Amino acid sequence: VEFPTLAERDRMRREERKEEERWRKEYAKKRKSAEPVFKAGNIPPFSRALIAAFIPVHLPLFLLFDDATRISIFHTFGFVPGMYTGAFDWHWGALISPLSHAIIHGGWMHLLFNTIMGLVLGMFFEKIYGARTTALFFAACTLAGAAIYFAFSPFSTVPVIGASGGISGLF
Repeated sequence: VEFPTLAERDRMRREERKEEERWRKEYAKKRKSAEPVFKAGNIPPFSRALIAAFIPVHLPLFLLFDDATRISIFHTFGFVPGMYTGAFDWHWGALISPLSHAIIHGGWMHLLFNTIMGLVLGMFFEKIYGARTTALFFAACTLAGAAIYFAFSPFSTVPVIGASGGISGLF
């Protein structure tokens, strides 16, 4: 077995450094000319509509209504499995709650995280599959999230709110 001499190892290190410097310069050139990952004008239509639905619903809910009214709205438009099994009084909100629960959020952090994740995942998904497919897939995942909650807690009177089911599907 032959080992490189000290002079050969120094030469190999110098060549590695030169190669690394060349690579770093090429990488820096590519980064300067690259498109930014996020530009507000490049948000696809469904992702924009999703965020546009979250914010106008959340602002009046938390700025205009008191806690009792807010809880009532959560029970009306949030998904409550007990409405379908008789554990909770049925009302007209049960007709739309499997989908409407996705645009109601429980607090500012809940809204912030679902908005960011919905925006990021929605943009990537929508750029690949298009707005119509993304909207249908998001709705299907939202319904699947409600169905899973129903399957595990069919008599629950606790409303589910938030877009986590749909966003998880986009993930």
